[in-house]
Amino acid sequence: MRIEQGQVSKYQKTSVEASKQTVKGEASLEKGSVVKGVIEDLKGNQVKILLTNNEVITARLADSFNFHIGQEVTLAVKDSNAEQILLTPISDNEQAVQDKILTILEQADIKATKSNVSVVRGLLQNEMPVNKDTINQVIRALAKYPDMPVKDLLFMIKNNIPITSQNIQSLQVFMDQKPLFFEQLQNTIQTISDLILTSEASTLAVGSENKPNSPNMDTQTIPLDSTNLEQKLGFTESQLETIDILKGFTQGSNTQLDIASKFSSATISQLTDMLNAMTGTDKNVASSLANIVALNNAEAAATVLTQATGISDSEVASLSDLNTLIEQLGLDKEALASLRTDLMKPLIMELVEKQMLLQYETFQKPGSVSKYFEQLYNQIAFISKRLASDSNEGAKEKDATGIKDGLQFVKAMNQHFQFLELPMLFNDQMLSGELYILDQGASKKSSKEAVSALLQLDFLNLGHLDVYVNKMQESVDLHFYTENQDVTTLITDSIAKLNEQLVEKGFVVKQMLVEVKKETIDIREAVLNEKAADNDLKHITFDIRV
Repeated sequence: MRIEQGQVSKYQKTSVEASKQTVKGEASLEKGSVVKGVIEDLKGNQVKILLTNNEVITARLADSFNFHIGQEVTLAVKDSNAEQILLTPISDNEQAVQDKILTILEQADIKATKSNVSVVRGLLQNEMPVNKDTINQVIRALAKYPDMPVKDLLFMIKNNIPITSQNIQSLQVFMDQKPLFFEQLQNTIQTISDLILTSEASTLAVGSENKPNSPNMDTQTIPLDSTNLEQKLGFTESQLETIDILKGFTQGSNTQLDIASKFSSATISQLTDMLNAMTGTDKNVASSLANIVALNNAEAAATVLTQATGISDSEVASLSDLNTLIEQLGLDKEALASLRTDLMKPLIMELVEKQMLLQYETFQKPGSVSKYFEQLYNQIAFISKRLASDSNEGAKEKDATGIKDGLQFVKAMNQHFQFLELPMLFNDQMLSGELYILDQGASKKSSKEAVSALLQLDFLNLGHLDVYVNKMQESVDLHFYTENQDVTTLITDSIAKLNEQLVEKGFVVKQMLVEVKKETIDIREAVLNEKAADNDLKHITFDIRV
């Protein structure tokens, strides 16, 4: 049965003589898309609908519904194949939303596909401009990056994050709860250490007038090559002198450098471990060196070395004494040169780590953290350019490029969110941390506003640790969440000392709690979904029970 033309004329944009195309199962209607129109014919579950674009579709309703001919309907495509289209009604509230979406797409002259409906819905949910230009911008981006979720794409557009393959990859890493560039930074630190070690010692030639092994040598007089790699990376003059001496050592110079005062006991133990691994090492010396590694203690190591080599305690921690030790191994010239280079690797590595990672002292000075990231970016940009000139260094250049991309993504994120990835050197260990400022009150420049923050750390021995901080003027609350009871006990035993340190700095500690975390809160998902973040981030400020 067909209704009169006048009954549907109000839904047609063309004259009553407008042509109609009857479409059956071959319609370009995919599952999840929405159709809107007027029922022209209805027999049981079989329905014929005149769409707003003057097409007529024949379909089957998923169930019996109280429809009538001439009724305006909005239906969702439950299934669609070559044989039939299966439709189902939309709820009243949902229908109102769908009506709005379809109207927006119709006015923009954009087809109401499942993908396009999802785009408009996302724009509405994110309170973004909904117009033809914005919709088409998203559609073009989805065409270029078809595997990207609509919500991620809208997040980037809303927060002015450039839509590039690099930023898309960084966002995915971010959402996967992984460090953005920490692994690449570890690799690049190794690369820089190797580059420094293999570059020529700029000034330390054995037999020069100011011979490095002279006990009266004034190290301040060592001239420095103004074009060397280390200077380009921003090492201090003192660090440059130390690096120069270490490179001179690889060439056989018996230099006087107090390594105990400049390097960690862990690095010094690593040197003895490497000596111990050398083939052909004297058995007695090898046994003693093994003990040193086991002790992992600088003073004990000095005693063992003295017993093994006869070197006095006062001399054991210098490069000169290290040279005396390795000469006792009886290696040939080539093997000796190789060993000297290998021994210098951990020493130079430690210098590079201190230069390129955040340290405790950095956090003590206002503005130092931002300066650190600016310096790190410049360092990596220089290294990336240098590696790009070498066709054999493709993998290493990729690491450097990954760091730059990660830093740029963090910078883009910080236009609207307060988030930092913190690559740190903590107790001679490299570790990655993330800092989230959960409350934007600090941006209001009012000391009365509460500021909440989450610091996430991954330790080698403590595992993952979440630290929630809530500060109101000079009052502070701390809540530690650990992975197990052993770590909880360890931190609890140190709470009193931490409290004293905070009091000394002028804070009033209201409470400190330490407990095992029972669930993982997806803080990054909350950042991505701003509506969730408004609630979730307040919820996890010291009143959570995870």
